[in-house]
Amino acid sequence: MIIKHDTAAQAKEHPVGPLDGQYSVRRDGGVGYLVVDVRTGKQVRQKLGGFDPAANLCEPTNGEPRPAQCVREKLPDGRILTIWSDPMNYGGTPLWGPELVARLTLKDGGLLSVRDSTGLESEQAQGPFLKTPPLTRAQLRTLMLSPELLAKQ
Repeated sequence: MIIKHDTAAQAKEHPVGPLDGQYSVRRDGGVGYLVVDVRTGKQVRQKLGGFDPAANLCEPTNGEPRPAQCVREKLPDGRILTIWSDPMNYGGTPLWGPELVARLTLKDGGLLSVRDSTGLESEQAQGPFLKTPPLTRAQLRTLMLSPELLAKQ
């Protein structure tokens, strides 16, 4: 596993969505990654404490700048889809390349998150960065609204 150096067994410990996981995408000699993660409302409350999953991520908070190219969309069924760009210029190891990030707030307070990354620089990297994230913003939006990513209720 490329994130947090998890083993395959650890990555499968708490899956919620049927397609949760890390996927490599090869194109034009580079390798990018899609990271899909679904959390129930209970898991969100346990992990994030008092954080409101419906909060507007496009608004600056605590003096931090507004996320780049951030678009928040309230869907007719009450869910909230937010997509933004992240240059990932934080340093550290592994070093992630620029990415698009999407978060869908579910009606029960759960979250579907997808990272659409140009790649990473580390021992686990499977190739150099892609020039652009694997999915376009429009493709990422379509993916986020696909019922296949969510567990059947």
